[in-house]
Amino acid sequence: MNLLIRDVPDGVRRALAERAARRGQSMQAYLVDLITTDARRNVNIPLLAAVRAGGGGIDEPADDPGADLRELRASREEQLSGSGDPA
Repeated sequence: MNLLIRDVPDGVRRALAERAARRGQSMQAYLVDLITTDARRNVNIPLLAAVRAGGGGIDEPADDPGADLRELRASREEQLSGSGDPA
């Protein structure tokens, strides 16, 4: 899929080009990474809404919050990689 963004201010274009260069990427690769990350983060919005609607989360402290977080992230990454379309 191709995207076209018109009328990008010169200062914004320069800032993006500098960030891409610092990462050793082309502008295209940098922008694809940027919008992919944004799309993946937006997957969390319905999850957060569901947690809030259900009373805000877990009442008991977790024994190992790091393990719980790793498990949730692995599950989310599995869902994202299987969907083909993160948006």
